[in-house]
Amino acid sequence: MKSFCFLITLCFTVSFNILAQDVDIKGEESFWRTGGEFNVTFQQVVLNNWAGGGKSSLALGGVASTYLTYDDTTHRRWENRLVVNYGISKIGDDNDRFIKTKDNLILTSRYGRKLSTHLYLSGLADFRSQIAQGFKFIQLNDSVSDAQLVSEFMAPAFLVTSLGVTYSPRKRSLIEEDKKAQKQEENYFALTLSPFSGKFTFVLNEDLVANEQYNTEGKRVKAEAGSSLALGINRKIWKNVIFNTNLNLFSAFEKFQNVDINLESLLILKVNKYIMSNISLQLIYDDDINVQRDDGTEGPAMQIQHAINVGFSYGF
Repeated sequence: MKSFCFLITLCFTVSFNILAQDVDIKGEESFWRTGGEFNVTFQQVVLNNWAGGGKSSLALGGVASTYLTYDDTTHRRWENRLVVNYGISKIGDDNDRFIKTKDNLILTSRYGRKLSTHLYLSGLADFRSQIAQGFKFIQLNDSVSDAQLVSEFMAPAFLVTSLGVTYSPRKRSLIEEDKKAQKQEENYFALTLSPFSGKFTFVLNEDLVANEQYNTEGKRVKAEAGSSLALGINRKIWKNVIFNTNLNLFSAFEKFQNVDINLESLLILKVNKYIMSNISLQLIYDDDINVQRDDGTEGPAMQIQHAINVGFSYGF
């Protein structure tokens, strides 16, 4: 199985290099598009002599996303996207600590050779991790709690590499006299089916490897071979409403009936150029990850995170 995983990764790397070797970044500038957006949210609640009870709170969050796309409309298409999402909050006075509430680092790269009008032979790399340490807080008594480290950068991290076919009906129109129009991110849909994929789970922290929270079988890197399906959607629903979703499904050959799910969806509501609101949802299921269930037991379960944010936005 290790050799098979290595072979899949090697095939992906070689194929990606063959597909990408004739892309000239300096030339054909009209085929390149870059852009991104940065959002910041803030919330503060201050209570002083408040008869209704409760505690003061402070919450901060930010989302940064950027993309780099090459599309010559006839032969090649190369899409790269980076998303960083981080949030912290504090409930109580100055003696209480900030707690991480959201932490995602996502890097995806898809390269395709056109087979027909909407079909591409493609190679895909999808990397996901977090940027800061995460803790599980255990209440020992009314006044004392213990913080247990459960995650940090590259512990865990997940890399899925795959070869397959991508269906993308997106059409691109260039307006040479309007440079701003070329930098706009258009409505986008891409569905990639990969019969041969490799999934790598990284846990580069020996303590987290030892407690088997991520079931890497005592290894810092666990490799699995299987099949995958990836879906990406970015669509403007109304003038100031944008829907974005990214779905990744992976099924290992050894246990094909089990499907790992990673879904991220974002609904962006723009008030104007600088003020926006967004509603986010993330679903994760991985039968190798043990979590604390609501009934007190531990084991695989659907992980759900959703949030509503209002703040400032800047696009470039």
